[in-house]
Amino acid sequence: MAVKHYIRLDGWTLRYAHFVIVDTLNYYVDQLFIKHHVTVCFGAEYQHPDAPYLIIFCKVRKRDVSRFLDAVAELPRKMLLCRHPDCESFCEVFLERMEVARQASHMGDKLYRKTSIWNWLLIAFLLNSVRWLGIACCKSVLAMILFNIPAVTVTACFEFMCCLWLNDHVPAELNGSAQSVLGFISLGLARVIGSLLGGIVSDKLGIPTVFAFNGVLLLIAAIGFYFPTRSITARTGGVTLSGK
Repeated sequence: MAVKHYIRLDGWTLRYAHFVIVDTLNYYVDQLFIKHHVTVCFGAEYQHPDAPYLIIFCKVRKRDVSRFLDAVAELPRKMLLCRHPDCESFCEVFLERMEVARQASHMGDKLYRKTSIWNWLLIAFLLNSVRWLGIACCKSVLAMILFNIPAVTVTACFEFMCCLWLNDHVPAELNGSAQSVLGFISLGLARVIGSLLGGIVSDKLGIPTVFAFNGVLLLIAAIGFYFPTRSITARTGGVTLSGK
């Protein structure tokens, strides 16, 4: 049985089904789409650095999905005829890794929907407050490593959870812009300003003082954030982040 050269992406949309397909630099799949009279909207594509294959993101109208699948079903045979016998093993490894990533994403999504975004942010405030205060006071390398464990909440809560929240609440046509603004603020602007100011203040007051100040600031933010969090949870009845 031939290995599939595509994987269907999760997510609900009204008009389109989204796929990732594996093709070569010769774009053999284009010929098959023409043969089966199916219109495909192509998105980003990525070339594997060590193999002559492309990973292509695309979407097709839901009414054309059956013809799309008929077309890509012929791709393995096309690859063999065009002397790409290793493509099957490449697809097998790629699809296996995609499935692992999909399962990890599902686990993160389930965790994200256990409570509201406001509670996740509150948890991140509290844990990072403990983290910075602990680092300011610790005297050993082991203690510093242990106090840095809550750093995972920076990515998990402040970035990952916020990205999922935007996916649920921002219209699809604006989602890319919203994610770009979030990335610019959290990964760009905040880190540049934080690094510059942190370096200046550290030179004058010392690194432990800066860590302690960060911890106190986060603790104050957590206390101030607690009351609107309780108010929002009370109004929504503790619904999930998507409001469902």
